[in-house]
Amino acid sequence: ECHNSSDRIKVRVWDEDDDIKSRVKQRLKRESDDFLGQTIIEVRTLSGEMDVWYNLEKRTDKSAVSGAIRLQISVEIKGEEKVAPYHVQYTCLHENLFHHLTDIQGSGVVKIPDAKGDDAWKVYFDETGQEIVDEFAMRYGIESIYQAMTHFACLSSKYMCPGVPAVMSTLLANINAYYAHTTASTNVSASDRFSASNFGKERFVKLLDQLHNSLRIDLSMYRNNFPASSRERLQDLKSTVDLLTSITFFRMKVQELQSPPRASQVVKDCVKACLNSTYEYIFNNCQELYSREYQTDPNKAQDVPPEEQGPCIKNLDFWPKLITLIVSIIEEDKNSYAPVLNQFPQELAVGKISAEVMWNLFAQDMKYAMEVLDKLISLEASRAPPVFRIRLVLLSGEHEKHRLCKSADYMNLHFKVKWLYNEYVCDLPPFEGKVPEYPAAKLRPPHQKSGAPVLGFACLRHLLLPAVSCPGLPSAGLTSEARIVHSACSELSDSGSRLNDLTEILRSFSR
Repeated sequence: ECHNSSDRIKVRVWDEDDDIKSRVKQRLKRESDDFLGQTIIEVRTLSGEMDVWYNLEKRTDKSAVSGAIRLQISVEIKGEEKVAPYHVQYTCLHENLFHHLTDIQGSGVVKIPDAKGDDAWKVYFDETGQEIVDEFAMRYGIESIYQAMTHFACLSSKYMCPGVPAVMSTLLANINAYYAHTTASTNVSASDRFSASNFGKERFVKLLDQLHNSLRIDLSMYRNNFPASSRERLQDLKSTVDLLTSITFFRMKVQELQSPPRASQVVKDCVKACLNSTYEYIFNNCQELYSREYQTDPNKAQDVPPEEQGPCIKNLDFWPKLITLIVSIIEEDKNSYAPVLNQFPQELAVGKISAEVMWNLFAQDMKYAMEVLDKLISLEASRAPPVFRIRLVLLSGEHEKHRLCKSADYMNLHFKVKWLYNEYVCDLPPFEGKVPEYPAAKLRPPHQKSGAPVLGFACLRHLLLPAVSCPGLPSAGLTSEARIVHSACSELSDSGSRLNDLTEILRSFSR
């Protein structure tokens, strides 16, 4: 029973042993049990039904204590109804203040206070709002770490707002430091210290898990959520990765998990997922995107028939346009996103990953398309399939109704593909010193009959890849006609002749 709110309750903890030795010590010593620590509770900080952790403090300078004690306290105040514990009251105060300043006054925009110094991370609101929460915390014994964790929970609902990822990353880094960095006076593990948090261990862990999943989803669409044209959003992208790294650190050092997902691998997977969806998008909207970005006359895009919007057997115009869009994506990743996503220089190179993913997807589609075209050209008209599909695009296979592509078109496209490979792909570790698959795609010039030798990309390997040996293509294993082209291409490779010289040889060979 207490009649003065300024009174204090002192709780001391001992390790009591009930054996013969301890009984003898009780007769000889004033305190025979081991002193574990004490905590002093201000009566004014008590309210309602409480389940609170208190850190154990020293009694004297000679005391060697550590740890915390959990107390369940029930408080009744005469003349007043039962009220919520002060930690719950503080949470309601902080959350409502955040909602008022952000959603009502700020129209959904989080106002970040301009604070500097070592304790800037403890400033959550403007001057008036900060004074309110600090006064309540001081009067009713709310720990500063509890304030930080409460504000982190509030910000997690607005983590995509400009500037918020940086604030959250700093907050979590200081929360990590509070729990993970042990001092000389205590040997309590970080996990045990976190378990004694009044915020609630399960509550905060669940909050971080949900946030981690949300960050992964948003990073998997980084091109949409963090456009390269906005410097502010690029900085938010960098801070988002920092926040992801802080979550990983929390799991390793505070929760003491054995093998949480590495931040670098998570970001790498997200980048690849974004690149896959980006390629899918530019493939299925190639004509529209190319017209918007690279054609000055908007009417030209409207002149293209719907059946020629994607890959078409009438011409090869789709593929150079797709290559142009692929190059723009790779360049954007190299110049805009790579300098921002630089936290893992040894494990994550966004420009190289972009080139690798884009090339693999493009090579797969290109190879399939060339195989389909070769089969269409080889088949008789009556046996030609009505349609064939590349990704989401249906293509007409009634080739006898169309003007098929010329040999020069195939060669021009092939040189374009070779340029893409040499410029962005050949030096990547997975492809270094290897012969790419694209030269093996067989193509028959449209005016050749089905019985004529196949003049394919395979016959041109020595021209297209003079620096790479091709043991699979010995000239002795070729037909006499193909051996002529094989020899001519080798000579052209040595002499460095132009594409028109090669075209002339091909025309002669066809005649």
